[in-house]
Amino acid sequence: PVFLVLAFLVAAAGIAVQLYFARDSKEATLAQYQSLLQENVANVELSQEIMNVDQWVSQSVEVQNILLEKQFPMNYLTEDLASYIPDESSRVSSFQLAEGSDQVSIILENTDTTEALKIVKNLEERPYINAVQFLSAEAQSEGEERPEHRFNLIIELNLEALLEEVAK
Repeated sequence: PVFLVLAFLVAAAGIAVQLYFARDSKEATLAQYQSLLQENVANVELSQEIMNVDQWVSQSVEVQNILLEKQFPMNYLTEDLASYIPDESSRVSSFQLAEGSDQVSIILENTDTTEALKIVKNLEERPYINAVQFLSAEAQSEGEERPEHRFNLIIELNLEALLEEVAK
């Protein structure tokens, strides 16, 4: 029995020594990794900042692309509509377009009915205009050879077709 107890104690001591050295080795490895981490903490922080900036840049590019897709071509629309109204500086007294709206309101002054009909016909031929409606007409001068009127027009737009037209 003494021999068994002695063998047990030697085996237990061997296991204890092995556990001690394994623990010591693990602590040394952990200390080595900690020192490497401390040495490279600036690089890690810089890498994280670069990743954040890269993410912000990609989000910014996405937002810019969305804005460009949704951009309303106001300049093109006003210039193109004005090109179909002869002497528009003296005839157009009001031009209203709400952002995101698909309707333009125009008031034409000093225009006779044949000119107004010709303007409407020309506008209706545009691919991005669905319809032109006369809301009202009132006489501005009577008794002349060509009586002039004030016309209130509503132009219904097809925004997708307008964007395609601008892209050409």
